[in-house]
Amino acid sequence: MTDYYIPILVASENSSSLIRTFGPPLITGTITMLMAGFALKVSLSQRTIAKNKYNLDMFDKRWGVFEDFYKEYKFYNEINILSDFPIGEKINDIKKILLKAERFFEDITLLDFHILQENIVELNYVFTTTSQKLTERAEIELHHKEFLPIYKENYRTAIQNSDFRSQESIKERIDQMQLYLDSDEMTELYHERRIALKTVNDHMQTIYDRMDKVLKVPHKPY
Repeated sequence: MTDYYIPILVASENSSSLIRTFGPPLITGTITMLMAGFALKVSLSQRTIAKNKYNLDMFDKRWGVFEDFYKEYKFYNEINILSDFPIGEKINDIKKILLKAERFFEDITLLDFHILQENIVELNYVFTTTSQKLTERAEIELHHKEFLPIYKENYRTAIQNSDFRSQESIKERIDQMQLYLDSDEMTELYHERRIALKTVNDHMQTIYDRMDKVLKVPHKPY
């Protein structure tokens, strides 16, 4: 019986010795690993919260710039080619907006402003010069429409009187007046306006689309 229990007692003593030797370090290591895992989880959670806050802050800033730009975008899209174009402080307004946009939108640069500035200056020039031409034309048309019946009456009188010299000069003048009234100059002037306005609106649309795309996609922190 004694021989039977000796191995068990020996094994029991060895187990106790192993536990005393390796138990505390194992427990300490396990606790350390658990604490490290918890710390990592907290750290990741904090990073996620910080990232979400950053994205929210960036969205708010981008949205403010986008709203300011949209007002200008809408203004240029609503310009009527039949009206005068009041440039006013519009170029300065656009510059301020795009300087802000450059900070918050990766695809917006000062090059966009310079291109848009050139387009707006050209638009203002076209509207100003065509406005002057349209005013002059309106005055001349009014004159022609008022005096054309008189010239036609004088022409009939010259024919009746066989006044060939007067007849020829009057007919030449009538043809000139009629040709002016029938010309497509007004159509061409409005076409110039339409092209200049489309150039501005196309670039405004490009910038609008870039901003809109950025607002719809979450971005990594800078």
